[in-house]
Amino acid sequence: MVNRRFGAIGPLITAVWGAKHIKSVVRDWQIDTLMPRSLMPALSTLAMRDRKGLRVIFDADGFAADERVDFSGLSPHSLNYRIMRDIEAQMVRVSDAVLTRTEAAIPILRARAGAGADSSKYYVVTNGRRISPLPRDPQSRSERDGPAICYAGSIGDQYCPDTMLAVACAIRASHPDLKFKVFSADGENMKNAIAASRLNDSEWISIERVAPQDVPSQLARCDVGFSFRKPTFSTQGIAPIKLGDYLLAGLPIIGSAGVGNTQPLIEAGVFFPSDGSNKDEIVDWVSGTVMKNRETIRETCRNIGATWFSVSDSVDRYLLSFKALQ
Repeated sequence: MVNRRFGAIGPLITAVWGAKHIKSVVRDWQIDTLMPRSLMPALSTLAMRDRKGLRVIFDADGFAADERVDFSGLSPHSLNYRIMRDIEAQMVRVSDAVLTRTEAAIPILRARAGAGADSSKYYVVTNGRRISPLPRDPQSRSERDGPAICYAGSIGDQYCPDTMLAVACAIRASHPDLKFKVFSADGENMKNAIAASRLNDSEWISIERVAPQDVPSQLARCDVGFSFRKPTFSTQGIAPIKLGDYLLAGLPIIGSAGVGNTQPLIEAGVFFPSDGSNKDEIVDWVSGTVMKNRETIRETCRNIGATWFSVSDSVDRYLLSFKALQ
């Protein structure tokens, strides 16, 4: 439970107080490896002081302090930011292994840890997703309703809804029967974005809240997934879960390069990089590559998704870091 009586510093106080309880659990359960994820658990670990004989794996999971600057208005000159950055740097220094979600995060954390920090203890891990079977009913695919583009996830300015709508409209100019399916709990935000875009016709756009267990089958009924994100410093350290969701559902992706480990996906031909300005190239790719080779690309996406984003791959990557401590 986070102590809110002390305002913004309450989570810090709670984390320090939590160190005593963590130490008790480590002792009572004879735990030999601790894996704090992100900054507040990291602070609790640092506050334990006596960690003799305890191996520590720090799951950095992005740049939490910088995300607050980029998306929550925290000043990079504020005391809170400086404290969080110091927690991050200290945790990276004292940890036996450091886990990141992207390759790009590693040199940044190395630099923040300072000279003398071990450079061999960094490992990239993935957000593993369950591989679900694809729908076998051909009438549930685009053969019945025409091509469909989709987006799954939160809706907000940082996810570029205006860019998604503009790109979808450009594709629809070549495919009049195109459907744009939005799977999100933020339906009102998407409706606001559609209203702001002043589309003459939006009946081809659907917004639906889908239960988590139904997301894979809904995605598999589409042909392309959107994964746009406004580029900021902190996005270098995140790996959007939707990348794995799309690929495991057989969907190639149009989205922002560099948000997650997108370069291998670009090289494999299943990720088309865009900031929304190259609409003509997107239309050519969708029309000439995706739709003409749909089943082949579907299989390629599934194979790449299983290689990079499955639960099995995620477990293997975590085990690699654990084995390095033996």
